[in-house]
Amino acid sequence: MNLIIRSLQFPQDLDILLQLTVKTFQFPNKPAWSVPENLAEILRPQVRAFKTIYPLWRFLTRSDAAQRQALGGFLAEADGHPVGVANVLRFRQSPHYEIGNVGVLPEYRRQGIARRLMIACLEHATTLGGTCAFLDVIAENTAAVTLYKNMGFQVIDRSLELSHPAPVPMPNARRLPSPYRSVAFGFGDGHYWAQLAAQLGKSDNVADYQYLPNIRRIAPFYFSLAGLHFWGRAVTNEQGIVRAVLSLLFQNGTTTATLGILDEALLPFVLRWITDVAARRAPEASLTLSIRHSALPQEVLSAHAENAGFWIDFTYLRMAYTLPYQENCVQSKKMVCAQQHHSEV
Repeated sequence: MNLIIRSLQFPQDLDILLQLTVKTFQFPNKPAWSVPENLAEILRPQVRAFKTIYPLWRFLTRSDAAQRQALGGFLAEADGHPVGVANVLRFRQSPHYEIGNVGVLPEYRRQGIARRLMIACLEHATTLGGTCAFLDVIAENTAAVTLYKNMGFQVIDRSLELSHPAPVPMPNARRLPSPYRSVAFGFGDGHYWAQLAAQLGKSDNVADYQYLPNIRRIAPFYFSLAGLHFWGRAVTNEQGIVRAVLSLLFQNGTTTATLGILDEALLPFVLRWITDVAARRAPEASLTLSIRHSALPQEVLSAHAENAGFWIDFTYLRMAYTLPYQENCVQSKKMVCAQQHHSEV
């Protein structure tokens, strides 16, 4: 087998990337792990929008290589055929890179292809001045977790992934208990996430949560072309301290929600609020929820989520590696970058 690892070329490789993602992330024995089989159809408006605005992105980042290469990745080709893929992204202003969508076709697994894709991503992030690489992996996916641990990644956080089969509007869902108040925020604004994370002993640097300036500039055009809609709220107590942050992204029949929360007393109200907004704004859409940045035990989060009608799909592990990449370097927990990011919108 003649195997080549090459850089993804945007936007021309987008269709290959999407096809491989669908094929490599199907788990018949674990349906909750699988991406929808119609993912290509769901994301078609976004792919079309990306291709349209890509020349604008190139123009805005013409003098900044790091921003221009914020969207990166690698393709594995065996005898000229695409068999594996991995993305490496820098959406935020910190020098931390997110690795995602690491997948290899089933018939080509156990041949070291995923490892070679990972090395390419780590070396790419190092070349661009990155100080940390991180990824999310399903905790029960032992093959992937073992690979990342053997490469030197360490677990630094966990998150809960849930889904709601049929969200319905809820009366008075927006009525928060006293003394909590809510404030709206827009896409890419990381201030409230930074304030919430700081209370958990994580990075309070807004740059770790704030999208790159040029991404924020083109976001309105991209959202309009792709038919995306964003909704975000932060919840504060009477001292004005952030105690919860929630956001929803509506896209072509799917709604993706993200929640960070500190107070158990607030959790039932916030879950009802998320369900209500999802049902009213996209009544026919499926709803998934990721709970990140929480001081609450996972069993408490799960119990409240199930009471609100959510299903528990799986737990994600956030794993991180301190750059530069070094072959056969096993990092101690003290070495691993402890800055933990909000990887959703």
